[in-house]
Amino acid sequence: MKKILIVSIVLMCILATGAWFGKDQIKSLVEKNPQVYKIAQKISSKYRALQFQYSSLGDLDKNESMTEASFFIDFDNELGSFEKFWQGLGQDSFKDGFLKSHNEAYYKLIGGINQDRQLFKYVHSKGMFSDTYHEKRKENTGGHIYTVENGEVKYNWEIMDEIFDLILECRMKPLVSFTYMPSALASNLKKKNPWHHGLVSPPNDYQEWQKLIFNTVKHLEERYGNEEIEKWYYEVWNEPDLPRFFWVYHPNKKKFANRGDNREYFKLYDYSVAGAIEANEKIKIGGPAIAGDIEMFLNPWMDHIKSGTNLANARGGVRVDFLSRHNYGDLESKILPKMKAFIDNAKKHNGELVENSQFLITEYGPTASPKAWLNTRYVAAWLVKLVDGIFYLGDREGSDYVPDMMFFWTKPIPPNFSDHFGIVTAFGHPKHPSPNSIVKRPVFNAFDALSRLGSVRIEVKGTEFGDPIHAIAAKSGSNAVQVLIYHLDEGDKKNKNNKFFPVSISINNLPFSNFESNLYLIDKSHSNGYSVWQELGSPKRPNKNQLEQLQQRDDLELVESEVVKIEAKKTYVKEVNLQNNSVALLILKAGNGKQ
Repeated sequence: MKKILIVSIVLMCILATGAWFGKDQIKSLVEKNPQVYKIAQKISSKYRALQFQYSSLGDLDKNESMTEASFFIDFDNELGSFEKFWQGLGQDSFKDGFLKSHNEAYYKLIGGINQDRQLFKYVHSKGMFSDTYHEKRKENTGGHIYTVENGEVKYNWEIMDEIFDLILECRMKPLVSFTYMPSALASNLKKKNPWHHGLVSPPNDYQEWQKLIFNTVKHLEERYGNEEIEKWYYEVWNEPDLPRFFWVYHPNKKKFANRGDNREYFKLYDYSVAGAIEANEKIKIGGPAIAGDIEMFLNPWMDHIKSGTNLANARGGVRVDFLSRHNYGDLESKILPKMKAFIDNAKKHNGELVENSQFLITEYGPTASPKAWLNTRYVAAWLVKLVDGIFYLGDREGSDYVPDMMFFWTKPIPPNFSDHFGIVTAFGHPKHPSPNSIVKRPVFNAFDALSRLGSVRIEVKGTEFGDPIHAIAAKSGSNAVQVLIYHLDEGDKKNKNNKFFPVSISINNLPFSNFESNLYLIDKSHSNGYSVWQELGSPKRPNKNQLEQLQQRDDLELVESEVVKIEAKKTYVKEVNLQNNSVALLILKAGNGKQ
């Protein structure tokens, strides 16, 4: 309650100042000093987030002094199907992110795991229509699809086909991002996205943009078939509420210096949908892929969808098959509150659409800024708690609040751990890492652990969500049960606390009497390629022996395995020593086969 008290006091001081000097004077002050407005807006936003955190989900900063935990699980106490909504992966670079040799090897690594169990199901990459040169990377990063020669439009599908072929080969499906503007269609060749330098100006001809979308979808249909492409997602643009990723600022730029113009996105969206569904009526298309603005962007867009005029055909009605947004930050104060606020507002403005469409988080992560701690075990524990928190939100608020798919956001694979984004790294030459030098980060192993959970969720009793130590449990038919335990301290992202916490897990009513118990750990000493790299002296280009050591210790590590025989329907108890910001996976499987 301490945080909300501080923010409340600051907010009351602002309101008291307004009451003392008068509303008109405060308004005049804000208009003359945009920075004042920005500060007040940030305070107000923080207040709403904290207010939601405590009033809607309760105080999630619970039992911070917890030193141990006990969990009690009844095999028969089912909570419903275990929807694996976290199986999406995203990256900034289209061409380079897939077709460089080490990136192709990375996706084939995922594809190999997907043969056994689904590690990732969908892949999202921006910049398909881009054809600009990235000065810093000295590379062309887009799909180079659309050109105009002597007044004649030409399409080249070679890069796009190669990428989508790879995705399907690896047993995944793409989220097709209609970004960014081709040079031949852009009305401004100077305004570029700061991340990957794709052009972000409006098309010089909206009819031509519509034809580009139509021909793209038609080509995909002809190459892969209706049945296949109708399982994909198609998203219109990226973060249109932020003008650096879009082309038009809010009309009142002085007041809303960091906001885009809603109506410009409405127009782009309407023309995009018109082209896409003309090619295939059954594809899943949506947006708006906003980064954070709800009241100023999402709400007017929802109103436009419900009762506005379609700007592409002047008729009523706009097609939306899924709603999407991006989420970064701490779980308890940002991601969960923003997810709830997004759906709350969507329901308020168009409840029927929410009921009949899907909900996607097309970018997410613990931070959108490069941080060294992104290499560490902290992110593994953060991911598991995120999954637990979304189930918690869904149990409290309803299934509309559980995304159908979430895309963990990364950058192209870095040449060592000094570039902090991603779930793996690849060593070797800084510009051309070796395809044989991929090392998994702890968060990769968290995804691996999550992929081993069964299809039915089981209730866990003992601690509550929000406590530093909590667990998720699932089962696979009557043959196996899995328990995923985590400790997370969001105030210790650098893992300064290396303490261990005794955890007891009791599983009752097991339908089998002979089974194998396998315990996996992700902590400082296990399933942690980053820690091994540090032990080796943090070499930027490990030698052959060092690389072998890294790759021998970067998998999800089995630390204990035992064959157990008990009486059926009796209780099995397992003790685990769990480190700060770490994850443990316990799997019981009938017979004596490892999972």
